[in-house]
Amino acid sequence: MNENIFGPGIAPNTVEKSNGEVLAVPAGWELLPPGDALLTRRVKAAGDHWVVQEKKGRKMFSRGVWAPAATIGKLRIECDAQRNTESYAKRKVADAKRREKVQAE
Repeated sequence: MNENIFGPGIAPNTVEKSNGEVLAVPAGWELLPPGDALLTRRVKAAGDHWVVQEKKGRKMFSRGVWAPAATIGKLRIECDAQRNTESYAKRKVADAKRREKVQAE
């Protein structure tokens, strides 16, 4: 198992290692909930992070990523700035048209 992947802890602000050891989340870290792929990729690439995943049956569900709050805040601002550019909006429209065309076929 990857050293940065943990299960949800038994108490708030804790995570559980694969061997059952419970760790407290470092001070100054916050949980980035799942759902924003761009931000999650950048937070993981930026450095220290803990991925929280939970297995239910055969499926793995993400519960988010713990990372330093300052890192998440800085990268969230950068992502929002990128998403507000005209080229990003054009690309999203083109992506939607391409997916619609593939779906129609």
